[in-house]
Amino acid sequence: MVKPKLRFEAFNEELLYYKLRDIVIEKMSNGIINKQSDKITDVKHINVINMYSDNKIDIDELNFSAYDEGAVRKCNVEVGDIFLTRSSVKADGIAKANILLDDGIYVYDDHLIRIKVDENKHVPRFVNYYLASSRFRKQFIIKAKTTAFTTIGQDDIASCAGYFPRCPEQQKIADFLSSIDAIIDNYNNTIKVWEKRKKGIMQKLFSQKVRFKADDGSDFPDWKKKKLGDVFKISTETNENRYRKQNVLSVSEEYGVVNQIELLGRSFAGNDISNYKVVKTGQIIYTRSPIAIKPFGIIKIVDEEIGIVSPLYIVNDVNKDNCSLFWYYNFDTPERTNNYLKPLVRIGAKHTMNISNEEWLSGKVEVPCLTEQQKIANCLSALDDVIDNYKVTVDKWKELKKGLLQQMFV
Repeated sequence: MVKPKLRFEAFNEELLYYKLRDIVIEKMSNGIINKQSDKITDVKHINVINMYSDNKIDIDELNFSAYDEGAVRKCNVEVGDIFLTRSSVKADGIAKANILLDDGIYVYDDHLIRIKVDENKHVPRFVNYYLASSRFRKQFIIKAKTTAFTTIGQDDIASCAGYFPRCPEQQKIADFLSSIDAIIDNYNNTIKVWEKRKKGIMQKLFSQKVRFKADDGSDFPDWKKKKLGDVFKISTETNENRYRKQNVLSVSEEYGVVNQIELLGRSFAGNDISNYKVVKTGQIIYTRSPIAIKPFGIIKIVDEEIGIVSPLYIVNDVNKDNCSLFWYYNFDTPERTNNYLKPLVRIGAKHTMNISNEEWLSGKVEVPCLTEQQKIANCLSALDDVIDNYKVTVDKWKELKKGLLQQMFV
C-alpha cells in the first residue's frame, strides 16, 4: 500500500490513483489573448506572471481587461480554478500552478491551461498544493517539449497522475498547509510595512526634510551641488588573466551584484574575458540594461562579491570623503535613479542606452558632508537589517513547507 511519510493519525484509508483528467469536471483549456485595458474595468486578466505569487493568485496584481461579457462567459473563471503555465524559458518553470481563491470577474491568458476540479470528490486547494510537489513537478518536466522554449500541452498535463486521499483528508492537508501560508503571508505583510517605512524615511532624508545632527548637537553644513564626477571616478582596471568565467558577476535589481552562474544558471561570457572589468567591495556599478521600473539602467553597490563584469558596465570608485553605501542608497529607488539618468541617456535603436562615461559623470547631485552621509547610510542599513531578518524567517517557513510537500504527498 502506497502511503506518505507524514500522515494525520485519523486517516488510514488506501490512497486512490488518479490521472489529472479523472479529477476535473470539464476538459482542460487554454485562455484567450491578452486584451489589456488602460482604464479601470470590471474584468481582470489572469496572466502568466500571476502564477508566481505565493499560495494563491493575488488579484491586486491583475491587469484590467478590455474584454466584454461574452469573453467572460467563454472563460467561465470561478473560485477554485487552477491555472498552469504552458510555456517557459526554463524546463523547471513549466506548468507552474496557482489557484484563484477570490471572487471577481476574470478572463485568463492563452498561455495558461485551466483545471476545473470536481469539488464533489476533490479539494481544489489540496490539488494546487499537490501540483507543486516533486511528484507532479517531475512528470511535468518529463512530458514537456523543449525547443527555443519549453512547452507542455493539455493532454500532457491531463495524463500526469498521483495518489489522492479522500476528500476529508484532502481538506485536512489543505487547511494545515494554508495555515503555514497564512504565517508566511503575515511575515510578508510585515516586510511590506517595513519597506514602506524605509521608503518614507529615504524620501525625507534625501529631500532634506529631515536632517541628522552632528554628535555634538550642531547642524551639519548645507549639502553642496556637484557633478557626479566630483564624487565618482571611473575604474579602468581590467581582468587580463586573473579571473575565470566562474568569477563573472551580473547586476540584478532584486539581488544586486551577484555571481552570474548562481543567478542565471550559466556564464554568458565569451572565451576572451581579458577586457572584463575587475570589481571590488564598495565600488558602484552602472549598467546600461533597462528594466521596467528603471528604463535608463540600474545602479548597484558591490557588496561582498569580488570578480569581473562585462566591459559594457561602468565601474566606479567612490572618491575620498564620500561613503559608498550612502551613494548606493542615493540611487536605490527607481525615482532617484530615473531622475538622474533621464536627462543624460539617449535611447537608440532596439532600446539601447547611449551614454558615454563622460556623460554619466556629468549630472548634478547634492552632496552632504561625509559624517552625515555615514549617518544616513547607517540608518537605512539598520532598516535593511530588520527587513532582511524577516526575509530569512520567511525563507525558513518556505523550506519547512517544501519539506512537508515532499513528505505529505506521494
